[in-house]
Amino acid sequence: MAELHVIGQLVGASGFPQRRLFCKWGLHAGSAWKLLEGLREGQTQVDDPQAGDTAFWCHPIDVHYATKGLQGASPNCPQIVPKVSPKCPQGVCKVCPNCPQGVPKVSPNSPQIVPKVSPKSSQGVPK
Repeated sequence: MAELHVIGQLVGASGFPQRRLFCKWGLHAGSAWKLLEGLREGQTQVDDPQAGDTAFWCHPIDVHYATKGLQGASPNCPQIVPKVSPKCPQGVCKVCPNCPQGVPKVSPNSPQIVPKVSPKSSQGVPK
């Protein structure tokens, strides 16, 4: 049996035209992956930057999966799916585009930067 530990954090988001951002996230994995510990989904707090356009969350993610066999780069491997949204006085506004990110493959002692989620223009091109 192979195991996978995902330990990291959602640091924040920038480049969105709205303020007061939060992120709903989920971990999606194929049926061969069993969640042993941790949460499949969650939500950060709302951050309203007073200077600049970066919303900081520093939201921890700590999960532990097991599988009977390694599946390589298959779409069944766990993916982090973040959905960034602005918080309005009346509640949640339109959800910004999401971008599934595969769990990075790293050696135990190497830091890893996961590609950020970028807002898209109305033409579907990253800003």
